[in-house]
Amino acid sequence: MINKIIYDGNCKLCKRTIKTISFFSKSFEFDPNNREEEVIYIEDWKVYRGFYAIRRIILKIPIFWLLLPIFYFPFFDKVGTKIYNFISKHRRWI
Repeated sequence: MINKIIYDGNCKLCKRTIKTISFFSKSFEFDPNNREEEVIYIEDWKVYRGFYAIRRIILKIPIFWLLLPIFYFPFFDKVGTKIYNFISKHRRWI
């Protein structure tokens, strides 16, 4: 089973997030060679991007299950995608 997170290895926010994820779960592979503006998560050959990648990763780590009601609240994906895109575009300054 593949659980791979592809992220921007030059981004401080991305590196802190990956450090947190790896602290709570050892079931992911990490690839810091993503130059796109969004994180990519590959699970069993299915690709998730951006907000949907984060939502799927949270689903895999029990300590973050407290956030699931927010991330899976009806229609939150539209708001969550906008928030994710804003953070993604400004990630080098966050």
